[in-house]
Amino acid sequence: MTLFVLFLVLYYVLITGSMLAFLPSLPVIVLASVFYLLPLLLHSWLLVKCKSKEELLKYGITLPVLSMVSYTAFAYFSENLGLWQLFVERNTVVSDEMTVQIAQSPMELSQLAFAFILYSSISVVHYYIKLQKIKRKLLMLTINHLSKQFKGNDFYSLRDVSLTIKKGEIVGLIGKNGAGKSTLMKLIAKSLKPSQGEIYYKDIDLHSKENLLQDVGIMIDPVFYPDMTVEDNLKFYLQLHGKTNLYPNIEKTLKLVELWEARKRKPKGFSFGMKQRTALAIALVAEPNFLILDEPFVGLDPIGVQKLITILKEWSSKRQISMLISSHQLSELEALCDRYLYIKEGHLADQFNAMDGTKLLVHLAEEGIIEDLQPYLSEYIRMDGNCLEIATICPQEKLNNLFTMLGRQQLIKSIDIKENQLKQIFSQGD
Repeated sequence: MTLFVLFLVLYYVLITGSMLAFLPSLPVIVLASVFYLLPLLLHSWLLVKCKSKEELLKYGITLPVLSMVSYTAFAYFSENLGLWQLFVERNTVVSDEMTVQIAQSPMELSQLAFAFILYSSISVVHYYIKLQKIKRKLLMLTINHLSKQFKGNDFYSLRDVSLTIKKGEIVGLIGKNGAGKSTLMKLIAKSLKPSQGEIYYKDIDLHSKENLLQDVGIMIDPVFYPDMTVEDNLKFYLQLHGKTNLYPNIEKTLKLVELWEARKRKPKGFSFGMKQRTALAIALVAEPNFLILDEPFVGLDPIGVQKLITILKEWSSKRQISMLISSHQLSELEALCDRYLYIKEGHLADQFNAMDGTKLLVHLAEEGIIEDLQPYLSEYIRMDGNCLEIATICPQEKLNNLFTMLGRQQLIKSIDIKENQLKQIFSQGD
């Protein structure tokens, strides 16, 4: 930002100085400000305010063009309205103290080209710097070449793992038992120290500063005070984090995990499932900005699972909370996650988007109708031979339009479900 401001100051000094030297009349200077300097100042202010790549693209490219149009309009009006001739003799302006040589035209081609090149260069530099800042701001978690070798082992439990998680993204962590999922989560939670590699949370090295995980909700192993009631455990957690103003969250959180009726009981006598739900309640109650959840669906009945999935998706979309969730309950992950990471024998073996999961297959009754279907194809609806592959997250309007057309022309031969990619990955090597 400082570099950009310095560039702008220098640029405005040069342009304004040239205008004052060559355009000594007040009407011309006012006209220059309206057509040229004000658009440039507006452009600069909008660039500083940009908060997304889309805004940056819009303001970083379109406004310089508009500014140059204004620049050209200024040149046209200043000459054709006679403002130049009102205050300037053809070759010189004579004052009591000095004679100033003036150009024949207020806006020579060389000056216009110089201004365009200089301003475009400034815009490109600032565009790049701002884009990098936006990218870093969107990343909640960055992991570079992370490895963990436990003392006494001649092998790595986690080896050379690199990944990123964006703001508001829900990422499913999948893999067989012993693959390294819990090790990865514990490294992120700082309960383990990495052998090699780096972890950045909000672009800050996790091990460079204390209390960076204050706004992270963590449920890996059930952690609570067994001799305190469930309700007191949540109150103590909120007190510890200085969030006593969130006491009203306790009731709705315990109802979400189906422990409200057991709020006065002590967890030491709970079943494994109830202990899991207690730990889940502690992770959720403080309204975190990032969630790390290991088997969050254990112990919940089907209604409870659906309620949890709904609230987590709502948090992701409305509050932009990021989540890393590990579970063997693949159907629940498919209903929740945007993207998946597959850990195999300590390595990040694969990563893919949710769209690559379950698909609806529509087998067509006729061949060679690709041209008729072309308007309906998209990132959600693809053609594979004589079959349509439809992602389960396809928008309602697209589905209705497609099936209306297929039904009207009686093109549906049969409908099938494509085996989801999560199950396919788990079956590899068995």
